[in-house]
This record gives sequence, C-alpha cells and structure tokens, in this order.
Amino acid sequence: KYDTSLNETATFGGGSGTRLDAAKKVIKKIVSNTDLTSGANFGLMEWGSSGSRTRIRVKINNNGAKQIYTDVDSIYASGGTNLYNALNQARNYFRSGQVDNWNKTCSKNFLIVISDGYWSSHSSVLSVANTLNKTDNVQTFAVGFALGGANNNYKTLAEKGGTKAPLY
Repeated sequence: KYDTSLNETATFGGGSGTRLDAAKKVIKKIVSNTDLTSGANFGLMEWGSSGSRTRIRVKINNNGAKQIYTDVDSIYASGGTNLYNALNQARNYFRSGQVDNWNKTCSKNFLIVISDGYWSSHSSVLSVANTLNKTDNVQTFAVGFALGGANNNYKTLAEKGGTKAPLY
C-alpha cells in the first residue's frame, strides 16, 4: 500500500519492493485462491505506452489462473500509460470469438485494470469502458496505486465501467 507521496505504508505478503512487485503479489494471491478461481475463466493482458507492449499474455480460459500465476512475474514496467489502446484491444479480444465459453448475455465478465497513475485520453478511455459495460456486458474494475489527483480518474473509470468505485 502506498500513500499519495508514493511512500510504502504497508506490504502485502511481507517485504518491500516496487508497486509492480506489490501488484504481482496480489495477482498471484488471487489466482491461487481456488475459492475465487473455481468455475471462472481468467486471462492476462500487459499494457504500456506503446502499442507493441499491449498484448494478451494469457488468453481467457478455464486454466488461465494457473497460467497467470506462472506468467505474471515476467511482466515489466516501461513507459507511459496508454489505457485507451489497452481497453480497445481488450474490447476487440472479447468480440473476436477467442474467449472460451463466453456468452455475452448470461455470463459475468470483468476487466480488472491495475495502474499506478494518470493515463492519456481519459474521456476516450471512459467511452470504451462504458461501451464494454453497456454493449459487451464486461464490467471494469479500477485498481489504483493512488497518485493524488489521479484518484478521480479511477473513480470515473469504475463508474463508467459499471463497478461504482475504484479499489486502492
């Protein structure tokens, strides 16, 4: 956990490290909890400032949680935060027909965005999150390592994504 000055105030799982290290620990804890993963399909996307860094690392499938546990440590941070590009790619992926057992009308679908600050093109990001929520039945959770004034971005992303409030 970090405060608005980026000082570490608490750790998850012990030890200190970067915000990315903390995010990886939390992701691994989630995908290794069978109470959370039983009957659920998981996938993992990496994103950054360039389009070439934005990619599906683990396709959504019923074995995705185990694959994420193994793969998440190889993610690295670099560059800025092009969430607009990432959300567009996620939307296109959901619409591509590649998602195992996806039924847009009757299954619960979630996109979890983990970020550590501001992203570019905020109004465009909100538009894609709203489309994912209203048209594609995919709700967006915003998880942030809060950076002062960026808090409002997480709040509006969660609202447009249909999840009401961000997680910090």
